[in-house]
Amino acid sequence: RLLRCVGERVDMGLEMAPVEEERSPEQPELQIYPLCRYYFGARDARPCAGETAADRALRLKAK
Repeated sequence: RLLRCVGERVDMGLEMAPVEEERSPEQPELQIYPLCRYYFGARDARPCAGETAADRALRLKAK
């Protein structure tokens, strides 16, 4: 199930109710941050490693 950000809290649905249990020292506490606060953009594909300087110049001029 996907999480959705609602204001300053994250709505995870009813099935994600917290469970009270003791933590042992081997189980560290994890902090989870909502992804709705981040922007994931798209980048252009990286050029081929075999590209020459002339090929790169032509590609940049085409933009």
